[in-house]
Amino acid sequence: MTLAGLAILLVAIAVLIFCSGLFSGLETALFSLRPHQLRRLETNNPALASFVRLFRDHPRRVLNVLLLGDGLVKVPLVVLCLFLLWRGPLAGHLPQWLAAIIIFAVVVLLCDLIPKLLALSAPYRLSAIGAFTLRASVRLLDRFGRALGLAFQITDDLFDYLGAETVTGKALGNDLDGGKITLPLINALREAPERERLEMEDLIRSRDFRNGHWADVVRFVTVHGGVAYSQKTSAQLAERAEEELEAVPDLEIRESLQAAVRYAVTRER
Repeated sequence: MTLAGLAILLVAIAVLIFCSGLFSGLETALFSLRPHQLRRLETNNPALASFVRLFRDHPRRVLNVLLLGDGLVKVPLVVLCLFLLWRGPLAGHLPQWLAAIIIFAVVVLLCDLIPKLLALSAPYRLSAIGAFTLRASVRLLDRFGRALGLAFQITDDLFDYLGAETVTGKALGNDLDGGKITLPLINALREAPERERLEMEDLIRSRDFRNGHWADVVRFVTVHGGVAYSQKTSAQLAERAEEELEAVPDLEIRESLQAAVRYAVTRER
């Protein structure tokens, strides 16, 4: 590895550590604020008024964005740390257990523990600084996370009808047996002729599908377009998630996230 390449790699790792620490610390800082501090943050920083209202009204939504952002940053961070240890100046000189400890220390200490301790000591100050950064990314991460999460869930719903239990680890009919009517069946019920729809509704209500009639449910969902519609919807959501990533400037991070999107809709388990 050249000196310039090493310098670029170290800068990239430092930036990712900073971003991960910011997400982690901001999570702790925001949820440590008291009501009067939130009001002061909104009053003293008019540009953050909409973000503060969003946090006050939908704290879980903001939390999801923070956790998603932190997770998305940590993936390339670990990859780059591994690359540095395996291809950098110390390659071949570090045992694997020591490399694992170093990466653990980077992720746990620098990205989580230290930022959270700093956030607890000065939650208002960190919230005021970090919220400006988060405000710029919250919409992107929120849209990306929603699209990716829905695509992942619909793919999981399809396993209920198409998967092999030995591969997916999920028993066929598990969702319906638990009382969950998922998208493949919802769409099939909507598109089926009335007589077949009523027969299927009776089968579901009686829970007779557990007595050797599961194949009838799978045929119904397949024939009446529930499978095809769900696959199409999942693909469209994945495409929407990838489109949101066009705003991510870093090519390596963008490609890592795109790979995660493709996995969400092509996985077999």
